[in-house]
Order: sequence, then structure tokens, then C-alpha cells
Amino acid sequence: MTSLNSTVGQCDFNIPLLCIEKKIISPRVEKMKTGQIDKTKEPFSVRNKPFFDIHAARKVTHTVPAG
Repeated sequence: MTSLNSTVGQCDFNIPLLCIEKKIISPRVEKMKTGQIDKTKEPFSVRNKPFFDIHAARKVTHTVPAG
């Protein structure tokens, strides 16, 4: 994946996510708000799926009480 002639696929994990948000997700949301894109007529959706940083994931899994 490239953005502004830079290969962002080889960058830190957060850089490609930021590029996807700024170049794809946000412009689509704005066009939906103005009616230029009708989400109900699209065969699939585009969204950002947030991930936990690998270091934070351990905290999350260990704070859930066993039941």
C-alpha cells in the first residue's frame, strides 16, 4: 500500500491504519452525510476495525474475571 509515494505497508502498524482512516474511511463518511454515497445500495461496507496494541491486549485479557 502506498500513500504520497511512500510504502506505508512497511511502516509501523499505526501508520497504515491512519492512512486508511484519512484516505478512505473519512472521505466516505463525509460523502454519505451529503448524500453522494448511499450505503444501503452498496454490496459491502468499508469500516475501520480497531485493534488492541499487543502490549495492551494482555491487560485486557487478565482483567476479565473468570466466571
